[in-house]
Amino acid sequence: MVIINRLLIYLLIFNIFFVVMQSKFMNLGGVGPNLIIIGLLFLIFKKENLKLLFLICLSLLFLSLFFLPFWFSKFIFLILVIIIIPYFRLFLTGNILFDFLICIFCSTIIFNFLIALSDFSVILNFKSLSLEVIYNLIVGSLIWFLSSKII
Repeated sequence: MVIINRLLIYLLIFNIFFVVMQSKFMNLGGVGPNLIIIGLLFLIFKKENLKLLFLICLSLLFLSLFFLPFWFSKFIFLILVIIIIPYFRLFLTGNILFDFLICIFCSTIIFNFLIALSDFSVILNFKSLSLEVIYNLIVGSLIWFLSSKII
């Protein structure tokens, strides 16, 4: 029962993230943070239950398929990145905050590269990519520090 309650709370949070991302509420200069990457990496680094993470990803995939179909292929890439990136934690600094920020940095770049490949676009807009990376790092840091004060 506890997992179901936590799953519903996290799904509500991620749905709010989807709405904020789609409404472009947080966009600066046409670039917005990828709150889904930040949120999933945050849960991984806060050592959330793996079953719960799997259920969250599966539920978000289901929601994106039916309510945001243009996000479906991107979300598959996002799940791949989220699965791969934490395995590199063994080779990082050992400081959980710096590792979290490094994973945000790497996952943002890999995610955008995979999307560019899937769209058959060899050219990445490095200006917007670098702005998104910086924006994700700032928002990820804010979420990290605010959650440490709340939790």
